[in-house]
Amino acid sequence: LGSHNFPPLSPTDEVLVFSNDSEIHKPFKVVALVTYDTRHGKWDSLEDRINPMKEKAREAGANAIILAPYRLATGSRVVHAEARAVRIE
Repeated sequence: LGSHNFPPLSPTDEVLVFSNDSEIHKPFKVVALVTYDTRHGKWDSLEDRINPMKEKAREAGANAIILAPYRLATGSRVVHAEARAVRIE
């Protein structure tokens, strides 16, 4: 993805959540792709999926994530969620 290196954010720093690029009204840089997978047959809430991705985004120095549609593996209860971690200027 991006070749931008930012220092990690503090665990208490806010990470904003967006569903598409057009919701962000300032310039931003893509820092990383962050993912969440559950394989234990539990249907996680949206918050349960987003929080680990926000943690990974902070580690990458991103202050927002742009969610991609989540996928359910056919014939299973495996959920894969991903987002682009971005740094809004």
